[in-house]
Amino acid sequence: MGEVEVRSGHKEVDLSVYDGEEENELEAEEEEKEEEEEEEEIEETRMVAPPEALTPAVTKPCVFRIPFADTTEKRLAYNLAFSAMKYYSILDKIVDEVGFYGEYPDLREEEYLVLVTLYDYTARSYQRRTSTDAEMAVTISDEVDMKSRYAGRTIIYPPTLESFQTVEQAVIDMSVHFAAAVARTRVKEQVGSLHLLLPVEWREAESMAENMPFYGWYNQLLGKSEVALNWLKENNFTRVKGRLPNSLEFAEDEHCPDVFVFNTADRAAIMESQIVRDRFLIIQDKSNLFALHCLLAFIGPGEEVMLVNHPNSFNGIHLEGLLMNKFPTVTPVPTVRIVRQAKENEDPKLIPKCGCRTTRMITDDFLTLNPGGETYRGLRHIVLESMDMKTGVVNPIDYIECENEDLSMFKDMWTPNDNPQKVTKRAELLSKNAVYLKHALKFNQVRTVIFVSHSEDADETETAVQRCVEYANRTLQREVEANATSSRPATSTPGFVCRLPPGIPALAEAEAAISAGEAAPNLITASQCIHFAPSNLHNGFFIACIKKELLLIAQPEIPIDEEENPEGTAVNLNQRKRGRGKNR
Repeated sequence: MGEVEVRSGHKEVDLSVYDGEEENELEAEEEEKEEEEEEEEIEETRMVAPPEALTPAVTKPCVFRIPFADTTEKRLAYNLAFSAMKYYSILDKIVDEVGFYGEYPDLREEEYLVLVTLYDYTARSYQRRTSTDAEMAVTISDEVDMKSRYAGRTIIYPPTLESFQTVEQAVIDMSVHFAAAVARTRVKEQVGSLHLLLPVEWREAESMAENMPFYGWYNQLLGKSEVALNWLKENNFTRVKGRLPNSLEFAEDEHCPDVFVFNTADRAAIMESQIVRDRFLIIQDKSNLFALHCLLAFIGPGEEVMLVNHPNSFNGIHLEGLLMNKFPTVTPVPTVRIVRQAKENEDPKLIPKCGCRTTRMITDDFLTLNPGGETYRGLRHIVLESMDMKTGVVNPIDYIECENEDLSMFKDMWTPNDNPQKVTKRAELLSKNAVYLKHALKFNQVRTVIFVSHSEDADETETAVQRCVEYANRTLQREVEANATSSRPATSTPGFVCRLPPGIPALAEAEAAISAGEAAPNLITASQCIHFAPSNLHNGFFIACIKKELLLIAQPEIPIDEEENPEGTAVNLNQRKRGRGKNR
């Protein structure tokens, strides 16, 4: 283990302050206060509003009950809903301006359907929609419909095709008035299109997401990479190197050697392919792939891993394959625990179908797991996914599709940052993250905690991580000092520091460039964390690799005793006299 000196951001740790009784009392009071505050945070995090009696009956969101023909149809539906959300305030003003609900008062209850339909027709310059053979009515029973409404859920599609046709016909009948209102809005705001009325950051995100490539890893548990490569070759895909792929091309990711990069034009073909359906190739966001390779740089043979708060089980499946490939002689592969709640649209047998033998899913609350329990004596690494609003994700539709993220992410993204509810939710999530990270750092045998965040505010996330690390280090140091004696004072303590994972070329190059004072990609933060800003290549993400090491405790300087060292004192006095003579 590396050795570094513990220095607080405010002052050095001096053991002499613990010699007196008064200091010990203050220390004990401060420790009790911090423990009480932490217990309150954990209790608040565990508190959940009691569900209404009807809520458990409708646990699956309505959108998951829609029988989409394929992934393309689902993406089109998501894109339509997300676009309508972004234009909500603009469309709502237009609806009020033309007096739509005055003409159709019965449609006020279908406000969201009206706005989605209006957006669709406005985007197509009010051209009538052409019906197709694929058009179908998605119906749900009256009982389920009423339960979901009483449970406070929003029905994002009408229970009958007739309801939709009624709204659609009303929008068509008022299309002239809507077009005039849009024209007046553009003249008033002096913009060429309604798109220019969106916030700048939303438009920039759209621009980055438009041609963003997507990433997939081949499942080593089911076979070698040749399975995926043969399918790609048979379907006229060409492998390229040193550049981004065009249509019908793919490349190897520069950071993750087992990951392929594809052009966005080929997304539908890949997602509907046999190798994806059979789980030989799994599509995921790059952030999770890179986080696992960071973990792989720290992990040793036979060391168990726990994944916490991840939206799916793919990371556990991927990790088992990576461990099997890195340590082929270690059998069986160490246990990989996935701590999360399964979602209703998931295949309950996904993990064994993907070839896993040692990956397990735990549905218990992470905060209830005992860090010192015998069950986790072999646990060495934890990968913790942040609970944030994913503000660093600029391509939410692709992210939700491949990561099975909750659809509430859409609402979080299009809600303005100064919205009071969003500000409150953001503060609550930061508090929850702190509680979860502190709990992860408590596990006795854990040597590495990887914290992954998708927040665009890297400075805020970095500060929160540093506070949790400082808190954990203070706790560990107190435990060491409590067992120390005056004859054998504590000189070192286990503690956590942020380290860059070794063996990743891009990080090594960036670190070397920073050391040499040269311009380099802004991948490394001041506290040795990793930050990928949102770009046209990937969504934004932040990774902190927190490693447990042996930290030295700063000792007070020992003054020279003139009686014990008279010769040294005389030498010092002579040196001072010579110095005065030179100054004269």
